[in-house]
Amino acid sequence: MSPSDDAGEQPKILRVAVFGAAGRMGRSLVRAVGEAGDMRLAGAVGRGDDLPADCDAVVDFTAPDASLALAGRLAGRDNPPALVTGTTGFDETQLRRLEQCTERVPILWSPNTSPGVNLMLDLVRQAARALAGYQTEIAETHHAGKRDAPSGTALALAEAVAAGRGAALDAEAIHSTREGEVFGEHSVIWEGESEVLEIRHRALDRMIFARGALLAARWLVHQPAGRLYRWADIDRPGDG
Repeated sequence: MSPSDDAGEQPKILRVAVFGAAGRMGRSLVRAVGEAGDMRLAGAVGRGDDLPADCDAVVDFTAPDASLALAGRLAGRDNPPALVTGTTGFDETQLRRLEQCTERVPILWSPNTSPGVNLMLDLVRQAARALAGYQTEIAETHHAGKRDAPSGTALALAEAVAAGRGAALDAEAIHSTREGEVFGEHSVIWEGESEVLEIRHRALDRMIFARGALLAARWLVHQPAGRLYRWADIDRPGDG
């Protein structure tokens, strides 16, 4: 659903529903919507609950099965809202099912909605291209409750390395740690004969992911269905 503004009118307030609102990210998303001057919370629902009919966008950070069920329900609506999902852990079959829902629903999927991480992916591709002969490792740390390991972000970084150097990164080169309440730390390290280069990102608060997801929602509500959008499709990525 793409909100339209007539000339001279104030920008439309986006009605945003949060799916999985009881989770860590769900609570951060509810807070972020409340802090956004151009949005209002249309609903904060659990994984099995019905979404409100009057929303422009739904934001989802849950689990693959829950996200796919959500996308399927939205695809069955006459005028479906846009869906931003930061869910990680999809396998290839599940991603194809998500893509099928884009025939009716504008969907953006990103394993990380931090603007800094998405810039990091670009930097990693450049470094991997320049340092193709260097030994490469990825290290990531998340809170003890995170189920998927490696994280979706670590896998995206491995894809960026592969794209840059033209060869896949061995799975053994990704090191995952789960401890405490770490919001997310990712490093890519290149080691040569006489030097080491490290590109590192640390999330200091979950709100960076929540605000990034809302940035994506602002963009996505103006896009047509028909493809699975990614962060790189957003015109002007940033943190606000």
